[in-house]
Amino acid sequence: MSNAVKAIELTVKTMIEDGQPIPDDKGWVWAVVDAPVEKYFGPAEKINITVPQAILARIDSYAKVHGLSRSGFLVDAARAMMQR
Repeated sequence: MSNAVKAIELTVKTMIEDGQPIPDDKGWVWAVVDAPVEKYFGPAEKINITVPQAILARIDSYAKVHGLSRSGFLVDAARAMMQR
């Protein structure tokens, strides 16, 4: 991120020198960095769980609407609970 800040500062400095307008609003988000770290969690493991049918239907419905797999939903839900 320190290199990103330097790059933004250099870009803005160059824009000023070239007479170009620059954003003057504070708090702008200049970039979002996608750094997937899942590869460090180890390989995926298959498990067998028992879930009431009505709950499973709700999980599948929610996952489908949000572009998740059933497994992805369950992992996200577990992670959220453990971060409480």
